[in-house]
Amino acid sequence: MVAHLIGLPESDVPQLLTWAYDSTELLGGVVAADRLGPLGTSAAELAGYLRAELVRASTNPREDLLGVLAHACNASKLSEDVATLVLVQLVGAGGESTAGLIGGAARLLATRPGLQSRLRQQPALVDAFVRRHSALPLILAQVTRRD
Repeated sequence: MVAHLIGLPESDVPQLLTWAYDSTELLGGVVAADRLGPLGTSAAELAGYLRAELVRASTNPREDLLGVLAHACNASKLSEDVATLVLVQLVGAGGESTAGLIGGAARLLATRPGLQSRLRQQPALVDAFVRRHSALPLILAQVTRRD
């Protein structure tokens, strides 16, 4: 979804997710020494990819976020460095929120077999379930019941 809003090719989503997860791991604060190099390389590759997409978009901006950022860069209202950092943040946030939403929904369904059965019996309710619980992982992450 985030890739589409930004204006990135759908075919690049698997690689974007890999880069996003690597960036999150790098920023997590607890990284084994042997992971630092590969994670740093991955983060640099993400930034390089997004910079190249921004430069490509600057020659023919479309009606997407890349186009908006390209227009701003072309008008000298935003530097390419800042635009690239905005894109890096959005890709990282998009990957993390997707993973969190999937994990939260899976946890809820795993701990509530009745709900799981009901959704299996009435697939038309799945869309409402997803809409209703879309913020659930963010809420669950803030609640700690044990140390």
